[in-house]
Amino acid sequence: MRKGKEKKLSGRLIVEKQEPEREEKSLDTERERVRKRAKRKKIFSAIVAVVLGVVLCVLLGVLVKNLAELADQKTKIAVSEEKIEPTVNVIDENGNGGISGRMKEYIAQLESDLKDLGYEMVKAVLPMGKMREIDIDIAGVAPYFKVNVERGAAVSAEDIVRMIKYLSGQGMLEQVTYVDVRVEGKAFYK
Repeated sequence: MRKGKEKKLSGRLIVEKQEPEREEKSLDTERERVRKRAKRKKIFSAIVAVVLGVVLCVLLGVLVKNLAELADQKTKIAVSEEKIEPTVNVIDENGNGGISGRMKEYIAQLESDLKDLGYEMVKAVLPMGKMREIDIDIAGVAPYFKVNVERGAAVSAEDIVRMIKYLSGQGMLEQVTYVDVRVEGKAFYK
């Protein structure tokens, strides 16, 4: 038979356990487990918060560094995009009185490119009735050169130097009136 008090209620037999100590012990160990879980959860949450904080700080540092580099690049680009003015005499035969900024910039760039190649531009003429053509005079070279502003200044400068060398090699440089380098890959002289 079972140990303990027996109670009879409406035809049922209910047995009360006489071992309250075990029940208290199991409650205490359960409470300890719950406390330990709560403590582990707090520690884990703190570790996750610290790791996330460190990751966010690193990402923020990388972002700030990239933004600083981008601002630096924009400053360099802005400095390199400064408008340069030609130092040579520019004559406008159209008589409009105003030379466009784009035209001035092209002439200045062509002057710089020719100087880099060892030649000095002395005069630029905007011929009457021509919108994109510039006639260039170079120091020590008899013919003038017709260039087109639609082509790159560096390419035109290279074509001019190439034609000077070709005509000098042929012994014709002094006999030529002008050289037309407006068309890519071709040059005409008269």
